Amino acid sequence: MTEVKPEIKVDGAEGPDMADIDEFEEDTDLYIPGPDQQAWLIQVPKDLWQAWAQVYEEAPEDTAIEIGKMRVYKPPEGEQDMRKQKIHIHLAEHLPQHENILKKYEMKVTHSTYSNVCVFSEKDLPNHRAAGPGKNRRLQPNRPSGIPSKSERYGRFRSMVTKQTALAPPIVHVVKATHLEDEAYHAHMKRLWDAHVAPKSRATYIEGVDRRMHPGMSNLSSFNTFGLSSRPGAKGGRKTGKIIKDKAVRMEKGDLMSALERCFRKYKYWPMKALRNELRQPEAWIKENLDEIATLVRSGDFAMNWVLKPEYANVVKEGDEVKEEVAKVESGTDGTGDEMDGEDDLGDFEDVKMEGGT
Repeated sequence: MTEVKPEIKVDGAEGPDMADIDEFEEDTDLYIPGPDQQAWLIQVPKDLWQAWAQVYEEAPEDTAIEIGKMRVYKPPEGEQDMRKQKIHIHLAEHLPQHENILKKYEMKVTHSTYSNVCVFSEKDLPNHRAAGPGKNRRLQPNRPSGIPSKSERYGRFRSMVTKQTALAPPIVHVVKATHLEDEAYHAHMKRLWDAHVAPKSRATYIEGVDRRMHPGMSNLSSFNTFGLSSRPGAKGGRKTGKIIKDKAVRMEKGDLMSALERCFRKYKYWPMKALRNELRQPEAWIKENLDEIATLVRSGDFAMNWVLKPEYANVVKEGDEVKEEVAKVESGTDGTGDEMDGEDDLGDFEDVKMEGGT
């Protein structure tokens, strides 16, 4: 007879944990670039940013596309200031997105040291995509289509799409890109100006109102005649009243900033009236952008004039003959079209001798 021992059976060794297997481990680690990599943070005009955004959207996934070349010219011997370095960007000619924008840009370094600025990106990991809206809520045959229950509206659980975060290399230079003023730049600005001033619609003005379709309106003709003829100076002595000037078309922010920089390359001090005459822009729009690069002198010989801020002194290039005086205001050209000249001129009145009866 077999003897049964009263013992507890010991289980075998446990298998490996699912988290220890590489196939089941989620690869969500933060990507950190190597210490020898560097990056530049460039502020570009709006039209260039829109073109590059379109290139990025239409580019195949994980495909590198050459958008241009950056030329760094050799600095003068003994020059160590990176902010005076001559740098240009030439866009690629073969991209269709670059067809209607300028191809050459000038770079101005504003910060040449690490400024604790970080740039990162996120993307969905492969095989981790969120379900489309309403994918699991399709109506089945012979199923009532009433108000869905709470579980049908929100589902039993919500899953988060796994993201992969990647850090860009450290930002070592902060640069501002502006249009290079050459023949192509002036031709491009002329095309933009012609497009702004081109007539887009026509209006026909009529001298009178047809009263045949308005019963009773014909009786008012005598009152209209009385009002026009009895007004002082109505028979030729009437002078022109308010004269409305043509309103100026607002420039883009980048173009206005470039125009302001050109102004400060001519004169060191600029009153607002001279800037309005020079730029032909509304005063509020000029002041909004002028506050970024210039400051208003409150006292002294140059009070109520604008001068460049010290941090924007590099706007003045070598060779620019900047006059240490206030910009002159041309007479007869004040205004941008937002104002109306003069007051109402009511015409010439004649003296009438009043005689009383006896």
